[in-house]
Amino acid sequence: MVRFRYTALILLFLALLASPSLAQARRGGRRGAGNDQPTTAATSGSTADAKRASIQTEFNTATQHLEDLKKARRTEFESSDEYKAARQAVEDATTALNKARDQARANLKSNADYQAALNQLAAAKKRIADLKASNASHQELDAATTDAFNKSAVPERLETAAFAADPAVQKAIADLKAAKDNSTQLIAANDRKLKEDPEIVAATAQRDTLKTKLAAANVDSSAADKEKAKKDELDAAELERRRAIAAAERAEAERKRLENERINRRENNRTN
Repeated sequence: MVRFRYTALILLFLALLASPSLAQARRGGRRGAGNDQPTTAATSGSTADAKRASIQTEFNTATQHLEDLKKARRTEFESSDEYKAARQAVEDATTALNKARDQARANLKSNADYQAALNQLAAAKKRIADLKASNASHQELDAATTDAFNKSAVPERLETAAFAADPAVQKAIADLKAAKDNSTQLIAANDRKLKEDPEIVAATAQRDTLKTKLAAANVDSSAADKEKAKKDELDAAELERRRAIAAAERAEAERKRLENERINRRENNRTN
C-alpha cells in the first residue's frame, strides 16, 4: 500500500514535468540558473518605461511652450489699439441699439392695443402671485402660467413690428452688425497671422515630432510590459516545478526509508 502511494506521487511529479508550461519554465530556469542579474525582459521593460517617461516630459514641456507663445500673441493682439477700438465700437453700437428700442417702446405707450396688452399681462402675472400666496393647486398654477405666457406674446409682437418700422432702430441694428463684423475680421486676421508666426510654427513642429515619438514609445513600453508578463508567468511555472521536484524528492526519500526498514525487518527475522 505504501509502495503504491509513493509510486503514484512519482507518476504525478513526472506528469507535472511533462506539462508545456513547466517544460518552458525548465528551459528558462536552466538559462537563468545561478544568475542574479536582471533578466532581459525586466531590463527592456524598465528601459522602455524610462524612455517613454522622458519623452512624455519633453512633450509636456513643448506643449506648454506652444500654449504660452499663443497666449502671449493673443494678449499682444488684444492690447492693440485697433482691437480695443473694435471692441469699443461693438459696445457703443449695442448701447445705441438698446436706447433706440427703449425709445420705440416709449412711443408705443400711446398705442391703445399695446397698453391693453400690457395691462392684461400684468393682471396675469398678479394672478400667479395670488395663487402662490394662497397655496393653490399645481393645476391652477400651470393654467395661470400658460395664460401669462400667451398674453406676453401680444406686446412682444407689437414691439417687434414697431422696431421694424422705426428707422433709428434699424440703423442701430445695422451699425451693430458692422461693428461685430469688423471685430470678427480682425480676430480672423490675427489667427491667420499666428499660424504663420515663425516661433509658433517651430514650436508646433517640435510638439508634433515629440507627439509621434511618444506614440512610438508607448508601443515599445506596451511590448515590454507584455514581455515582462510572459517572464513572470514563466517564473511562476518554474517555482511550481521546483516545488514539485522537492515534493517528489521527499516522497522518494520516504519510500527508500520505508524500503530499508522493510529489508532490515526481514533480515532480522531470518537471523532470529
